[in-house]
Amino acid sequence: MALVRDRLLGLVGSGGVALLLSGACSSGDEKPFGLQVQSDAGKGGKSGSAGGKNGSGGDSPEGTGGSSPSAGEGSGASPNEAGAPGSGGTGARGGKGGGARGGTGGSSATGGSGATGGSGAKGGTGGSDAMGGEAGEPGTSHTGPANLEHVLTDAPWQLGQQTTGIAVDHEGRVYVSDAQNVFRVTGTDVETFLTAQEIEAGLTMGAAVPHIDDIDIDQDGVLYVMAAGILVRTTTPHDFELVVDMRVYTDFYEPSHIGLVTGDYTMVVKNDGLWRVAGEPMNVYTEEQVLWSSGCASEDLAVASTGTFLYQPGCNANPLVRGDVTGLDVGILYQSVLFQDNPLEAENFLCVARDPEGGFYAVVENDLNHTELFHLDEAQGADTNVRHVVTEPTLESQSETDESPFAMRFCSIAVDPDDGSVSLVTFQDLWRVSWD
Repeated sequence: MALVRDRLLGLVGSGGVALLLSGACSSGDEKPFGLQVQSDAGKGGKSGSAGGKNGSGGDSPEGTGGSSPSAGEGSGASPNEAGAPGSGGTGARGGKGGGARGGTGGSSATGGSGATGGSGAKGGTGGSDAMGGEAGEPGTSHTGPANLEHVLTDAPWQLGQQTTGIAVDHEGRVYVSDAQNVFRVTGTDVETFLTAQEIEAGLTMGAAVPHIDDIDIDQDGVLYVMAAGILVRTTTPHDFELVVDMRVYTDFYEPSHIGLVTGDYTMVVKNDGLWRVAGEPMNVYTEEQVLWSSGCASEDLAVASTGTFLYQPGCNANPLVRGDVTGLDVGILYQSVLFQDNPLEAENFLCVARDPEGGFYAVVENDLNHTELFHLDEAQGADTNVRHVVTEPTLESQSETDESPFAMRFCSIAVDPDDGSVSLVTFQDLWRVSWD
């Protein structure tokens, strides 16, 4: 099955974007532009500060979270450095169940470490200044079968066998881009939010904007749009603010995908490698390092707020690439099962998205040609950090009943930052995966 090239934009957090381009030099061991990548354990706060009240976890029914530790660990003045021992927490019990986020530290703990939640929970954060408790076991806030809802059919966007831009804001509104428009979906109502023509008309430099490549949204609900090398941001329909004209630094008329690390830190991937934009753009990895390949339909980029990214070159049997934005670590996370076994049993990687709660989602085509959804932890390669998301009805059953035999084979996904639901676009259809 021949695949056709496309473009995508992936957001990491409120304040940064990542670009992938091909053909430039790696940045070596240079650190990113002031980016501090935090572990799940969090960064240390001021030694001896009072802990906050214990927060509640998620709604998963599997057990209860632990109470605050009786001898909290005071966090140091620098990130991840231990300080003086805490005096012992007395906070309320943590949140319920597996996958729930842990509660915060005890009310009387001096710099206490965060309470541990239920199984699969992330470690809780500490008191008001002791930012970060010990990390718990990897997990997500959702367990059990998920509901698959068909939200829209015959939507106005024009998409073929390709990935595209998709994002979800705090109001649950879904943004979808095609080559000429960005659409906003509220419930089942669709409106045109921004067009390539409007971007071109609003630029003082008179630049041509032949196409929109990708979109993403930061933690503050600011939408970022990459259009033929011009990056803009907006919160208002039919209006925007220029962020950077990338064509000054490289040939950005080629389609590209972006992902936000912070509002001021963007990653961009294109035909000459992966770039980071924080002030003057800099090439982080070459096209050879990220295995960029010309003309691939399912090219996709997803960037987490920690700086970890997933990139799929997007041709048949291409691998899934994992790296970080520092330029110090990139490599193959999973090969196609045609070449090497992987825990997803994936023959083709179809689309990826960051999970704001941690990790990533990936849609794959397995060795039985079935479409499946998985959640991946950020840790590299561990089978235990992969969770199969079973939907009712299944993605494959909907693919079999669709008029197009490739309905679920070409997709783009994004995760709601508040309720964790996953929005999925396939051709002119919009789907939502959610949990009760």
